[in-house]
Amino acid sequence: MNKLISELRRRNIFRVAGVYAVIGWLLMQLAGVLENALGLPVWFDALVVSLLLIGVPIAMLLAWALEMTPEGVKRTEAVSEGESVTAKTGRTLDFVIVAGLVLVAVLVVWQETRPSSSPPLRQAQDEVSDSTTLPPHPELVEGEGRQQDAITDVASSAIDRSKSIAVLPFADFSPKNDQEWFSDGLTEEILNALARTPDLLVTSRTSSFKYKNTDKEIPAIAKALGVAHVLEGSVRRGGNRLRVTAQLIRASDGFHLWSQTYDSTSDDVITIQEDISVKIAIALETIMDPKALAKMTGAGTRSVPAYEAYLRGLALFGKDATFKEAYATFERARTLDPAFAAAHFQASGYWAANLTPSTSYAQDVDNIDHNYREYLLRINEAIKTSEGQPRQLFYRADKATDQFRLADAVRYQEQYLKMAPLDFDAWSGLSSNYVWLGDYGAARTANIQAEKIADNTIVQHISVIINYVWSKDYPAAANAARRALVQYPNDADILYQAHRALLWAGAVDEARALTARLYDSQGADVGKLTVKVRQSCADGDRKAAQMAADKIYAMGADEASPKWLAHHMLGDRQAAKADIIRFDRTSPPILIGAWLWYPYFDAEQYPHLREILRRENITRPPVVAIPFACPVAEIGNE
Repeated sequence: MNKLISELRRRNIFRVAGVYAVIGWLLMQLAGVLENALGLPVWFDALVVSLLLIGVPIAMLLAWALEMTPEGVKRTEAVSEGESVTAKTGRTLDFVIVAGLVLVAVLVVWQETRPSSSPPLRQAQDEVSDSTTLPPHPELVEGEGRQQDAITDVASSAIDRSKSIAVLPFADFSPKNDQEWFSDGLTEEILNALARTPDLLVTSRTSSFKYKNTDKEIPAIAKALGVAHVLEGSVRRGGNRLRVTAQLIRASDGFHLWSQTYDSTSDDVITIQEDISVKIAIALETIMDPKALAKMTGAGTRSVPAYEAYLRGLALFGKDATFKEAYATFERARTLDPAFAAAHFQASGYWAANLTPSTSYAQDVDNIDHNYREYLLRINEAIKTSEGQPRQLFYRADKATDQFRLADAVRYQEQYLKMAPLDFDAWSGLSSNYVWLGDYGAARTANIQAEKIADNTIVQHISVIINYVWSKDYPAAANAARRALVQYPNDADILYQAHRALLWAGAVDEARALTARLYDSQGADVGKLTVKVRQSCADGDRKAAQMAADKIYAMGADEASPKWLAHHMLGDRQAAKADIIRFDRTSPPILIGAWLWYPYFDAEQYPHLREILRRENITRPPVVAIPFACPVAEIGNE
């Protein structure tokens, strides 16, 4: 044995193996770079690795069979003892190995420290502090279409449905059947983690949870949701023991691409969630390397109690529980782990909802200063604790929007969408911000992209319809409404938005045909009264519109938006101004600024908003009249 090892050393077999390993590693790195830079097929680097592995025994055999001589390479048996220069060759190979290892070390350090090829998150953070406003884009002051070019490249790209997935609610198989909140929350967090993968299209929670406890076959569910893959699983939890089973199914043939059962303790729930997310993303051949993927899909906390409180909040938020009940669990999660960015952000949403009285989400719009302080406290913590993550851009955009720093918000949203181009909420928010900027062309472009990746949920249907209305693409809004009505013919919220979209598109008769269904629906009375005002005005029946409006005027102070709408429909602009003038404040400006959605809202009537728009270099288009408003009342015949 010693003689064999000595002969291997003499013939430089070990040195040749070292040189081969170093050069092979460098070639593999080069293959990865070329694959990305030249758009080569995904199997290119695998082919290079395979060839290198095949070459290992060949290189060793050649090193054994051949030797270097002053006259060149000769077969070993043909070389005399004094003719061989293998010792000198060995020293040369030593130098090659050392030089190669130095190069390897340099490349490793460079890869770990180089900036990401994605839009520079660090640069965005350095450019803008919370106390500094970005200079506006030059395009933001020059008319419609000002920012379309910035997002057209992404919006026009095709959506790869082969990398689409629905995460079905995990079944609760616990002995006491009392862990539904845990299984639902875990399902949603896996869904959220997968949604952070840039090239993976994930259906929303609302879509997936429609099939909870269903007996439908996987192919039927996948077809209804428009996805190529489905993840299903179960949870069994008793005491501190936890079993999670997950399986990824290809819908076209029912083939299991991946499945695994985790038998562990509840203390490992975070690791399990993260492992499931990474394994699925890898199985679906996403473009990210595993290290970056693990970072992006991470839970964001290592505290199991904080994570479980967060899961409970997600489960509550998706049920009929009030926003406030879910908020309490998010508060607990962020208290247990002050570095849990997602918990801070979810908690901030409760206070943000009360800063937009123009929407139906606001529940307490009179304690403005308190609500705003609580929102800032939590959104600032979300921003601070998410440093280095793409979601920080999303959080910064949220804060900039509420502060009506719209140029900042748009910039953050565009940077974020380059890293997460399949995020429906981000596209929808970008469309809204462009409407406020008066850039209807860019707003339409963003909403087109949102519609391309939307699933068939009520919430996303409504968002698409609304953004088409606000971006003044009324035919598209009407068509989106018709598609939503096919799927949800009796949903009160869909009916409400469809009715308005059809009126703006001039389809008065079609809108009128919806009113009977809407009046019979389970929608809020104020919404039905608003529809009554609109349709009566469109039909020229001012008396009926006035009667419905009077019922709205008699409601409480929280119904500022319906009152404002009714006064505008009846042509009383001064009364409409009086309904919302109290929201014209310097802080937070979104209180009044959100009304810029409405093309008939006159910002010049509100001094503080007027100054904010000038500060932001926003030039609003002329105010338009409502085409289906009530005819002007004749004097004495009101």
